[in-house]
Amino acid sequence: IFMFIFSIILGVGQGYQPVVGYNYGARKYDRVRTAFFFTLKVTTAIMMACAVAGFAAAAAAMRLFIAADPEVVAIGAKALRFQCLTMPILTLGVMCNMTFQSIGKSWTATFLSSLRQGVYFLPLILVLPRLLGLIGVQATQPIADVFTFATCLPLIIRFFRQLEAARAAEAAHGAA
Repeated sequence: IFMFIFSIILGVGQGYQPVVGYNYGARKYDRVRTAFFFTLKVTTAIMMACAVAGFAAAAAAMRLFIAADPEVVAIGAKALRFQCLTMPILTLGVMCNMTFQSIGKSWTATFLSSLRQGVYFLPLILVLPRLLGLIGVQATQPIADVFTFATCLPLIIRFFRQLEAARAAEAAHGAA
């Protein structure tokens, strides 16, 4: 269920990639910034709406797959609700990854793409269930998402500061 929702922002992000790549290559840094924040706002709004709907309909959504076992429905509904809590912040990781990929910073993009399901998820899934039991399993992915968000934030801030410095340097060079 979550991956179906997540694929929406991946699709929007794939439409964003050529826009940011072209404008970055053309040194139209204001357009890069505008495209990033426009797409981030749109995808965050989409994920917010999906999070609210998913949170409200979590049990019904689980029953579509396994109506015969109320305990499994309850466990799955709780896991989906945990994931819904972090849906709106997922967009930053996707947008950062796609931005760095589109401007040729492949190592940064590769690092970012490995965070959510690798760097953070794998250690958390080994530790949290031992500490918290079933809740640890249900909360692992959302916690990995929070850590991914926290890692992306300074990288994208630094990127936009570098863009601003490049724009200012070009403006100064053009004025000279």
